[in-house]
Amino acid sequence: MSKVVEVLKKRVMDLLDRYPLSLYFVAVEQSWMDVAEAAARQLAKAPIENLFVEEMEEFPTDAYHRLLKYHHAHTVVVADIAAQYSNGAKRWKKLKLHNHGDDFLTAKAMVPILLPVLGMNLEWKKEREGSASRFMGSLTAIMNKSRTMASDIEKAISNTQHTPLPGSPIMSSQSITTAEAPFNNIKADIILKTSDDVQFHVWSIILAEASSFFHDMFTLPQPTISQTAPVIPVLEASQVIDPLLRLCYPVDDPVLTDLSLLGRVWEAARKYALDEATKLATTAVHAFISTSPLQVFALACRLEAEEEVKLAAKAWKSSETFRSLISSGNSEVFDYTIAGASYIHEMSGIPSGAYYRLLSFLRADHDPDTPICTTPVIGHPEIETTKHPFSFDIPCSADADVVIRSSDGVDFRVHKLMLRSATAEGLLQGDATTQMVVEGLPVIEVAVCGEILAEILKLCYPMYKFLVEDCSIIRQMLQIASLYKMSKVVEVLKKRVMDLLDRYPLSLYFVAVEQSWMDVAEAAARQLAKAPIENLFVEEMEEFPTDAYHRLLKYHHAHTVIVANIAAQYSNGAKRWMKLKLHNHGDDFLTAKAMVPILLPVVEMNLEWKREREGSASRFMGSLTAIMYKSQSMVSDIEEAISNVSA
Repeated sequence: MSKVVEVLKKRVMDLLDRYPLSLYFVAVEQSWMDVAEAAARQLAKAPIENLFVEEMEEFPTDAYHRLLKYHHAHTVVVADIAAQYSNGAKRWKKLKLHNHGDDFLTAKAMVPILLPVLGMNLEWKKEREGSASRFMGSLTAIMNKSRTMASDIEKAISNTQHTPLPGSPIMSSQSITTAEAPFNNIKADIILKTSDDVQFHVWSIILAEASSFFHDMFTLPQPTISQTAPVIPVLEASQVIDPLLRLCYPVDDPVLTDLSLLGRVWEAARKYALDEATKLATTAVHAFISTSPLQVFALACRLEAEEEVKLAAKAWKSSETFRSLISSGNSEVFDYTIAGASYIHEMSGIPSGAYYRLLSFLRADHDPDTPICTTPVIGHPEIETTKHPFSFDIPCSADADVVIRSSDGVDFRVHKLMLRSATAEGLLQGDATTQMVVEGLPVIEVAVCGEILAEILKLCYPMYKFLVEDCSIIRQMLQIASLYKMSKVVEVLKKRVMDLLDRYPLSLYFVAVEQSWMDVAEAAARQLAKAPIENLFVEEMEEFPTDAYHRLLKYHHAHTVIVANIAAQYSNGAKRWMKLKLHNHGDDFLTAKAMVPILLPVVEMNLEWKREREGSASRFMGSLTAIMYKSQSMVSDIEEAISNVSA
């Protein structure tokens, strides 16, 4: 389907200015070096550290790392050369100068000019004072200088040694080397080029027999045969491709003693549908289950290899290490709890839901017959996929001056002024180029579904009161608001999150983590610390990495230990506690406005109630006074200790 691919590639190029990051990863997957480079250049026009697209969950970090490296090199080149032309000005503004009657400025040849703000203000001052000829003369020189600077920047960028993709013709900083035998046969008809610029000369017939992926690739119509073997770039490094190919070739199988490397070979074998190599790698992984069960669990979970996940979980549960840790009696130390003992750094990237199910599996007396690395059909609330009906009714809609169209085709008539006042002007970024019109209004398409877009647009109008409680909707709104830099919308959503913390603390903890709101995340963690959380599950846990959930469990454990230890100092050995709110009983220290929460040992409380029933009311109230002051002191000690624990 080469013609279909050509059409799709052309469409990708057309959309690069709108979705450069998503399409960068599409180009990487398709090995379109020219498209990936074009996407990287498009992304280099602005900061990208806060950009996120869902494709990033599926592509290896290597591709994203190369993009960041290229972006940094591009930024440095522009800054260094611009500094040579700026005369010390630190701020720059990009202008598009239209036809002012001068032959060097025509409507067809608009010139982008990088102009120091200080110099620009000086020229404008001259113009206001009537020195128009001096201003335009200076502008001519500035434009020529700008052209020279732009030329220098383009030349420097074209020579930069950082590349968004391995093997890009303009930027490979390493010399190309040839792999060791048997992959150095120059008569082979295919070359696999790795991310570290090592070329493997291989026979297409062997790859086609070993892999349905390569079989389908080689059966596609090929371009005119050239004198040299075609080069196929791959994302993996040579240390992965070498053992992978040896598992396919009629040579001795490699001996892989490093589980980390074996895991990458196993992943590549599954990725390229190398069935026999996958079986051999799987067998090799099984040999590590008894000695490194948690490492195998993390690896298998990342690849969604459920059988190996369960084998590793069972091996860890029955291991002497696990049993000795949790039976040590040192439960005040988090690493000696089930959650603490069953976490390693390699788990940081797997979903929190998988870690939650692992802990449930370890706590259970029997082995539950439910999946661990994927969401089971039963055992968790189903993730709702039905769309909620939504309304969009804004004032003066007849006076709207633009239509925002959602990704599912819903049109919203809005006012540009209101969007700009709400810092949502990012939604208007396609206003200047759109050619679509509805009822005389320009139409701007955005990659946001109608339900979420409706709520965001309503927030741009001050009379709208935001009452949404669905954490999933709030999270999606925050993702879009952050992407389009809607600072005022984000502020409203953050306040709503704080208002809902007492109702949905676990879901909103993950939302806060995603938004890097440390204060909100800590507030949610403190709210969750009021009760056990080991059986709490929310759908967000299927999307967030285990690292965030592990930190929450560790904080919750520290909070619990602090409360228990300090309370024990005041309890005289009582193990059960009850929280009372004491209302006005006629004593000046207990008023309706100053209800005091008292942690009271049940044993002591029963003793005092017994005295009251026997008529010793004065003794009871006297004891209650002392208990209240003692409780206040204990609460103060607990608060002080907890304040030193970070979530």
